[in-house]
Amino acid sequence: MKYRIINFEKQIIRRLADLIGVTSFATEIDITRHQPSFEAEGGHIVKLDLCECKLSTFPEYLFNLRFLEWLDLTQNLIAYIPDSIVQFKYLHFLSLGSNQLKIFPRAILKQSALHVLNLSDNQIRYIPNSINKLKELEHLALNRNILSFLPRSISNLTKLKNLYLDDNRLRFLPRMIGNLESLENFSLINNLLKKIPKSIGNLHKVKFLALSKNSLVSLPHAIGNMISLKFLWLDNNNLRKLPSSISNIKTLRKLRLDHNPLDFVPPLPDNICL
Repeated sequence: MKYRIINFEKQIIRRLADLIGVTSFATEIDITRHQPSFEAEGGHIVKLDLCECKLSTFPEYLFNLRFLEWLDLTQNLIAYIPDSIVQFKYLHFLSLGSNQLKIFPRAILKQSALHVLNLSDNQIRYIPNSINKLKELEHLALNRNILSFLPRSISNLTKLKNLYLDDNRLRFLPRMIGNLESLENFSLINNLLKKIPKSIGNLHKVKFLALSKNSLVSLPHAIGNMISLKFLWLDNNNLRKLPSSISNIKTLRKLRLDHNPLDFVPPLPDNICL
């Protein structure tokens, strides 16, 4: 039996505590700002939302939820993820955005079923090479951290559809970034990129590419091979010219170019909005 998502009230907190197997649950979270919620199936909690509960540590009692599939701990005060998280064998959604993580939680790399991972708004400096173990990952958000580079192995996440890396300190991209054959949305706003690799042209499924607020001085001719591209943000860079191949992108609908010292823009189709 599947229950609808229920807002926490006293009787619901008691019910959740019973399902988890703890008695102190109601006193360990702060629900003054956000009403946590959960979804149960067959007597097991499968979805749990504990956003904005002022949690300073990862709640140990959650490890009783062996069938958990979806866990949202956004906007808490968590600085460390224990290795015990590997007990969530069915977890496919995990959000730890807006916490106090300084290190990419390596234990997460053993979550082989993970499809969605949100680590945005933390203080993470690097991504481990073993990121490629998350072979089922489709959505990765690491925006608003302090990353200065990406490991080459990130190019092996061939099921990745959405990659968000805005507001970091990235100076370059892996040469084989074009191996992300399933990618559809790629955002790199407000980094330190001066160029992007030629393999970007292999991203044939990308519809949205955001490179605003970088230090780009040129674009590879291969960008014209992005045959599904609809939205291309290039504003606030150091571009003096655009490759003529951009005219070949027949799907392009919106092109942002403002705040560049442009001397040359190739002829563009009439249906492109600047």
